Amino acid sequence: MRTRDAFVGLFEQHCVDLVLAGHDHDHQRPRVINGIVYVVSGGGGTSLRATGEEDFTEFSQSVFHYLELEVDE
Repeated sequence: MRTRDAFVGLFEQHCVDLVLAGHDHDHQRPRVINGIVYVVSGGGGTSLRATGEEDFTEFSQSVFHYLELEVDE
């Protein structure tokens, strides 16, 4: 079973707004899917990995980076 298949139903059932994932050596963000923002970040290591695009991709770049998040109500 793919990770996405295992968790997406739970995210939707529990009204999750944001899903952060890492360790992919690039930065990816798909379009908002069923009200959920997904972010994949992992460009803070020593090497990058080429990234691709799917029909749901909003942003995808193989670049060293970090994330800064500000959370409020």
